[in-house]
Parts: sequence; structure tokens; C-alpha cells
Amino acid sequence: MLKKIGYVLGGLLLLDGVWGTVSPRFGIETWKRNFRRYMPRPVSEDVEEFSHLSDSAIRYIAVWLGLAGLVMLLLASRIRE
Repeated sequence: MLKKIGYVLGGLLLLDGVWGTVSPRFGIETWKRNFRRYMPRPVSEDVEEFSHLSDSAIRYIAVWLGLAGLVMLLLASRIRE
């Protein structure tokens, strides 16, 4: 069970890292268009602060998330069930 959770979360982190590196503003624009009205104000304020970052800073964060996803996938593959 833990192995499956590690694979799913690691894969999602890796996918998010790749997607954020390729298109850094896509998630912010999607948030503003579709999800902002459904979330509480503190969450929207955090996304607004994040949107002020430069594209290179967002890409750096995305690469970091992708590397964390790779590590999680590696650790999940090492679990013996």
C-alpha cells in the first residue's frame, strides 16, 4: 500500500515539476480563471503572492518539485512488501 502511495505522489510531483518547467504561468492563470472563486481568501492571497515571482523563479521551484518527485519514486521502488 505504501509503495502505491509513493508511486502516485511521486508521479504527480514529477508531472507537476515537468509541467511547471515547460509552462510556468499555466497553473496561475488556471487558478485565476477557474478556482479562485471557490477557495477562501487566504489561499487566493498566497497564489497572488506566488504570481509576482519571475518565470525563472517559478521554473526553479518546479525543478525542485520534479526532483522531489524523482526521489519519492526512487524511495517507493526500494520498498519491499
